Amino acid sequence: MLYETGTELRIPDEHICEKMKNDLRSAAYRADDPRETAFAAVYYDTPEHIIDAKKRLFYSSAEGGGAVWVFKGEPDENAGLFTRKRYFCEADNLAQAVERLLAAGTPEESLAAGAYAESCKLSATRLSCTLNLPEDTVALVAIDRGVIAAGGKTEPFSELRLELFAGPPAPLAAFAGELAARYDLEKELLSKYARALRLQRTR
Repeated sequence: MLYETGTELRIPDEHICEKMKNDLRSAAYRADDPRETAFAAVYYDTPEHIIDAKKRLFYSSAEGGGAVWVFKGEPDENAGLFTRKRYFCEADNLAQAVERLLAAGTPEESLAAGAYAESCKLSATRLSCTLNLPEDTVALVAIDRGVIAAGGKTEPFSELRLELFAGPPAPLAAFAGELAARYDLEKELLSKYARALRLQRTR
């Protein structure tokens, strides 16, 4: 189990997204060169949407040729960043993933709740790199562009993701605020899974 601390900001349009990508490629605070990868995820829940009701997430994800199953606990908001527990494992199928995640300490009242089924999918490209921020804070910055698919419908998304790797969180929160002001970004209040459920309910 790991703790995940960060934020997600909605990018308003394609023009801003391309400008952010160009700025990232030349930014002085980069610790490494930006890399572009493709990733996909499949989200799972019970028919009663127990996972979503608790603001948790359960999905399989593939990026750069590898695959992993992930369970994330409910987020705790503090000073503009969220923190949540993240459990993960490798598995060949859904049943094996549930068994291994439960063994890893995932909250049983969620994962052992009942039968799971595929709820939605997303696919995207990610431009990402590592940042060196003040006070020895190290973080990931990622610009994601892709499509959410649910209930036979699709919805595009563009967002900036910032995740703390090491050091105090305050410099990351300050940096997120600077980027939000510079590019007119808004905090993304709904997870991609919650947006998929909303998409399913639309006519």
